[in-house]
Amino acid sequence: MRYRILFALAGPLILWAGYFSAIYGLQAVGCRAGWDAMMLGGISLLRLTTIVAFVVAVSVSALLYLPHRKVESGGETILPIARYVALAGLASTILVFAGVFWLQLC
Repeated sequence: MRYRILFALAGPLILWAGYFSAIYGLQAVGCRAGWDAMMLGGISLLRLTTIVAFVVAVSVSALLYLPHRKVESGGETILPIARYVALAGLASTILVFAGVFWLQLC
């Protein structure tokens, strides 16, 4: 039960750290592999894959944390904090990774 509370409080930011590693790892591999020069319908393969990773990251964050998440123990005190942390995780995911739409990737 305590692990559930810990996950509700730390989970969104740990998930963000996983997204950070995955998206920027994907970007590094794509730059090294030359995906930025491969075009698919007017958009580079690298930009397309990073956009897909961004959409997946935002979707997973929203699906896991934004619906009224219940914390069984200490719900009166912990639940609002867990919601704010979840919102911070989602907002930071959007703000930090949205650059894949317009920034130069390599």
